[in-house]
Amino acid sequence: MKEPSNPENVSQYGSRLGGDSPPRPSEAVIEAVAAVEEIQPWDLEPPLYDTLDPDALDSLLTGVSARSRLEFDYHGYTVVIEDGGTVVIE
Repeated sequence: MKEPSNPENVSQYGSRLGGDSPPRPSEAVIEAVAAVEEIQPWDLEPPLYDTLDPDALDSLLTGVSARSRLEFDYHGYTVVIEDGGTVVIE
């Protein structure tokens, strides 16, 4: 795993999918990783679609009400989407 540009952000960063107009899960992942890296989302290399299908991620997690947890590696981090839509970058 690579060394994050701001290690303090890694353990502290979390994002929730919710509110009046929640982002799609794939957008929340991109925004979370970009925030930890302190770069713009469009500057992430490789793009999320090179790691997994963003539409499949959105379909899998949209409307999920049961207890769930999804974990995958992206951009050198472990991305965890937990019950209730919390996105955690580790």
